[in-house]
Amino acid sequence: MVYLKDRECTCREWQVTGKPCPHALAIITTSRQPDFEPYVDMAYSVAKLRAAYDKGWPNITGKSQWPEVDKGFNLQPPIAKKR
Repeated sequence: MVYLKDRECTCREWQVTGKPCPHALAIITTSRQPDFEPYVDMAYSVAKLRAAYDKGWPNITGKSQWPEVDKGFNLQPPIAKKR
């Protein structure tokens, strides 16, 4: 069962992800020019995306700019066994 007003479906995918599940999409797309915006969580909005990247992020152009991290161990390849 799909409840468009409540943005819910009994499969619970819509409630968990915030995006309409295939069952809801089947109903939403029955209109001629469907408007998906009311059915998608605000976390997926363009405004939220812009706000997330508004502060700016430094560009990393190559591997030389990767930070050095001390893992506390040295990973060695596995020892080959003879058959």
